Amino acid sequence: MERHGEVLHAVNRAVGRHYLTGWFADPATASTTRAALDCSRLYTHEANYHPDGGQIFAPQNHAPFVELLAPPGDDVKPEDFVAFYCNGSFGIHIDPSVWHQPVFPLQERACFDNKQGRVHACSGAVTSATSFGTSSARSISARSANICRATPISVGVSCAETGMPREK
Repeated sequence: MERHGEVLHAVNRAVGRHYLTGWFADPATASTTRAALDCSRLYTHEANYHPDGGQIFAPQNHAPFVELLAPPGDDVKPEDFVAFYCNGSFGIHIDPSVWHQPVFPLQERACFDNKQGRVHACSGAVTSATSFGTSSARSISARSANICRATPISVGVSCAETGMPREK
């Protein structure tokens, strides 16, 4: 994950995909060359779930992050998402069918180990254009997010417990 001005980009090496994950300014005017003035809120635009298996994100170099999650179901809405703050000392496991977005690092650049099922069967993707109506600004600050703990929709795991090699 890396900020480019007011835009957050990611690479998912587990499936070989590059994508834009959010904006730190109004998406209509956000710039990759203008520095973000406020990184405590992020405009998001899509979410998905994996019916075939869970997904694990483990931060390299103890990068703190926020994960937006919503319970399984067909009628997910922006207000269903809850922000979970993770201090970077552990990763997060997302159960199958739990709605999620990419992890949102609290620093300008962060790398994560990412493991998911062999079949990348994302179902029910929702986007601002088709389901949310407009992009939703969500807080990603540690102050307003829940502290990441074991719950029915998120289970904290330590980086060492993932058994995944570190990416170079």
